Amino acid sequence: ILLYNYADIDLKELKQAFGPSNEFIKSLQPKYRSSIINGGESSKVLQLEAQFLASCTYEKHTKWGEEVGFLYHSVVEDYFTGFMLHCKGWTSVFCNPSMPQFLGSATTNLNDVLVQSTRWNSGLVDVGFSKFCPLIYGPLMRISILGSMVNAAIAFYPLYCFPLWCLATLPQLCLLNGIPLYPEVSNSFFIVIVFIFLSSLIKQLDDVFITGGSIRTWLYEQRIWMIMSVTCHFYGTLDA
Repeated sequence: ILLYNYADIDLKELKQAFGPSNEFIKSLQPKYRSSIINGGESSKVLQLEAQFLASCTYEKHTKWGEEVGFLYHSVVEDYFTGFMLHCKGWTSVFCNPSMPQFLGSATTNLNDVLVQSTRWNSGLVDVGFSKFCPLIYGPLMRISILGSMVNAAIAFYPLYCFPLWCLATLPQLCLLNGIPLYPEVSNSFFIVIVFIFLSSLIKQLDDVFITGGSIRTWLYEQRIWMIMSVTCHFYGTLDA
């Protein structure tokens, strides 16, 4: 709509929406042709204009930076932007077509996984303990209790590192010191613990099967989950 009503919109309003770049605003016209390109090669002016548009502060105090695109108040801009869209009344729809709709790159080694996940976990916890905490900010913005709980579960997911650290240390310490931690097999509470433990494993295994995975995939996911929980989840939480 903006492209075809370009002539009817005030220049000041355009700059408030898309920033102060005159060349960028001109490019909104359907038949735009740059006047600073000479002989098919980008001039120095065009290069400076591109650097200006790519600067970190270009979108500041503009509708483009506040209402369009990702919100960069956190290093997990995708999660934060989705949460804020929910706060503004947007609803999510599950779409899982048979044909892949997006192509992207992913980490291919353990070192990159840990570095990337540390940044993500730091950003999630940062949002969780900020003024945008889903459990507080969500209900204030009229998000349902269930929606707030789901967003909070994502934001506070890295905190899972603390109970896993306990699981990785306390049973071994108790075993070495002869301290009984779990109930005996003859105790009725032993059945409860076994049921909870097996239920969590079967639930994860079922999710893997639904997405076309195998038992080997499930084993790999369990291994990387444990590695990430005691490393990047922990470091990301402390960094937040």
